[in-house]
Amino acid sequence: MSVWGNRFNKLWCDNLINHYAGKSEPQALLEPQVAKLGKVYRAQMPFHAFRCIADFAIPDLCLLIEIDGKEHRQAAKRRKDEERDGQLARAGWITVRVTNERVLADPEEAMAYILEQLKKKSEV
Repeated sequence: MSVWGNRFNKLWCDNLINHYAGKSEPQALLEPQVAKLGKVYRAQMPFHAFRCIADFAIPDLCLLIEIDGKEHRQAAKRRKDEERDGQLARAGWITVRVTNERVLADPEEAMAYILEQLKKKSEV
């Protein structure tokens, strides 16, 4: 089977190409805030076992940051996101979701929100 042989591989390749060709505007705005944490991070990190690619992963914090567009407001997509977040949580990762709009409005505030959510989720 070729690398394009299944939908996940195509999604992964498309995301990787988009990452190197140019990030989405929200990703480009948030990345400097992620870098300011001083932790090693990875943009567009693939999780093959879960058939997904995280927008940002910070392994030292076991944190995944997902920047969600309007398609994530649809019930079916929301359920799929919740299922995936649960699988990743069982593997030790904390997923924090932030909307495109929040990042576009104020990237620094969006990062503060992400860190606040990380703290809350870490206490549970």
